[in-house]
Amino acid sequence: MSQRFTPEYLEAARIIQQRFGAALKAQGHSLDAETPIPADLRLLGSGLDSLGFATLVVQLEGDFGYDPFALLEEPFYPSTYGELEEVYLRFWQDRCSVRAATVLDNPITIS
Repeated sequence: MSQRFTPEYLEAARIIQQRFGAALKAQGHSLDAETPIPADLRLLGSGLDSLGFATLVVQLEGDFGYDPFALLEEPFYPSTYGELEEVYLRFWQDRCSVRAATVLDNPITIS
């Protein structure tokens, strides 16, 4: 099964959307919680300013345990919500793969 459709992947995507929506709401923008944020939403036109974006990144780092922008070899500045979500989910998938490989490579023995 593709990791894209696991409950964990969908939960990670939900967390990103929830945090983004909360950041917009904190800056006085209304957002219907039931409506998905469109992937092509331009970040510069979203109403989220640089402080709001920095706060969002810190909150997501707390949620996921990493800052993908610090892990990238080349600087990357997402221009859309979809790009922002993708960079977080890409590293989330990598972390899940490493955890799964570690468990498989180090089986628990019961004596």
